[in-house]
Amino acid sequence: MTYDKKIANLFLLNFSEAYRSAKLLMSSYQRIANFIPLKGEALSSLNVDDLDKLDAFRVRYCDLQDSLGNKTFRSILILEEEMPGSNLDILNKMEKRRIIKTFDEWKMLRYIRNLFSHDCPETDTEKAETLNIAYSNTLLLVQVVDNVIKYMEDTLNFSMTDFPPLTEV
Repeated sequence: MTYDKKIANLFLLNFSEAYRSAKLLMSSYQRIANFIPLKGEALSSLNVDDLDKLDAFRVRYCDLQDSLGNKTFRSILILEEEMPGSNLDILNKMEKRRIIKTFDEWKMLRYIRNLFSHDCPETDTEKAETLNIAYSNTLLLVQVVDNVIKYMEDTLNFSMTDFPPLTEV
């Protein structure tokens, strides 16, 4: 299938951002593994470098979730010459394409992102709990990136050779 070059480039630009965020998130995921499960009282005893690692993980989780949900999913639909519609419509279409497992799972990944962004945890215990929840769901989020790669290659015959899978099933 031939795709509009401008739209294909927009998809690649948006997906490249998500892919980059996913690679960085996986790096952070590995770098903070020894802190997990994190206890609230442990946060106050961490040095600046360790706090930076946790903060980088938090930011990268949010960046990836935003990039997928707000750009990549829409770009796929536009590439397929389909109107994106509302966020609910987009997520339902991503579920049908098996890019996300379920609407509820994506809603949970979004909720975790919102805990970091909007409902900013105040106490060290809340911060630790939120980081633990995000950590335990990171591979689900990164798997969505791999699902996009598989969908684009297998269903749309769109070359994704520049994007090797990030998780091994």
